[in-house]
Amino acid sequence: MVYGGATWGREIELAQSNVTRRYYQESEKTKTYGLIGGGLGYFPRRHRVCFQLEYDNRMGITGMAGFKW
Repeated sequence: MVYGGATWGREIELAQSNVTRRYYQESEKTKTYGLIGGGLGYFPRRHRVCFQLEYDNRMGITGMAGFKW
């Protein structure tokens, strides 16, 4: 399997107060990121368990296990 698309995320810039030393949000902007990835899945015919391993440029390696019906 190969896939592509786009994801959206918020980038938040933090600043630290010199008086209280607490962090607060100074600015925020929404950014769009390109997404490309692929993976392999294993769905045995005689069992209800399935496994999948994927990689994409935003989250890295992702593994999944589940049940099929």
